[in-house]
Amino acid sequence: MLARVLAAMFAIEAAPYTAFVWWRLSRGTSLWVSLLLVLLSLLLVRAAVVAMMFACAWRWRMDRAPGQRLRIWAALRLVLAEYATLFACYCLLQPCEKWLMPREREGAVPLGRPVILVHGFFCNRGYWWQLCHALQRAGLAPVYTINLEPLLAGMKQYVCQLDDLVERICVVSGATQVILVAHSMGGLVARAYARSNTGRARVAAILTLGSPHHGTQLARLLPGHNLTQMLPGSAWLAALEKKEMESPGAPIISLYSAHDNIVAPQDSARLASAENICLPGIGHLELAFNPSVQRLLIDRLRTWQRAMDISQTTPPAAKMPP
Repeated sequence: MLARVLAAMFAIEAAPYTAFVWWRLSRGTSLWVSLLLVLLSLLLVRAAVVAMMFACAWRWRMDRAPGQRLRIWAALRLVLAEYATLFACYCLLQPCEKWLMPREREGAVPLGRPVILVHGFFCNRGYWWQLCHALQRAGLAPVYTINLEPLLAGMKQYVCQLDDLVERICVVSGATQVILVAHSMGGLVARAYARSNTGRARVAAILTLGSPHHGTQLARLLPGHNLTQMLPGSAWLAALEKKEMESPGAPIISLYSAHDNIVAPQDSARLASAENICLPGIGHLELAFNPSVQRLLIDRLRTWQRAMDISQTTPPAAKMPP
């Protein structure tokens, strides 16, 4: 669905640009000069979006320790990397996810557990393009992705979709559990699924990237059922936290950035029940593309897989005779 929405947005955006080029050509302007002006306009519109997100995140920022404050060059790298990632995601990877994403192989899993990548708000499985290839190169278990639809639905609908996918994967792979890697809103979906009737037994571990576990103030900027649920202090977030306090479940690692431009305040990504890892100088979308984050994520997944394999193959301790 998102790919179609982005295509429609491109068509709407292209209309005034086409009229502008036609008008410039009628006045004798070079075609190349007109196209250059259009390209600059495209870049400036997306730069304005990134600037607005960083401005809002700064408005609602968390209190940062002195060691978390960026120097000018690190701040410039942060903004440029997030801008480049936004451009790649919304102009190429997500509109073309049907053709760019690798084919998911279904079959038995001799070792390890299937890894499922769960995207965030206004994204699709194309967001995982680079990370998916990195996980496969690292030799991890089969990697699966999901498209959460429709775009503005409630979390319950997304949890049902994730439940269906997990059950299908377990049937075709022979696995009994999966590991969930989730970005942004996907982390909330993963946590909610892990507290569902089937998810309690199916989820071996969860790793979230920049997830607004306690909500984000930027959810106020747009309408949508899922955005209402991601508001700080929402009834949905409170109910999820209450369930987790009553019955602790699978281990969770929360990777987040002290300079996230979507999750604000940034420490909303911290969970009392999780291992929280704060990384400075990384944007919200860049989290899945950053090499240091990918290395850390792969290392943790390997550690989990080894620990789970040992726990399954180690025989129970012998009982002392009476």
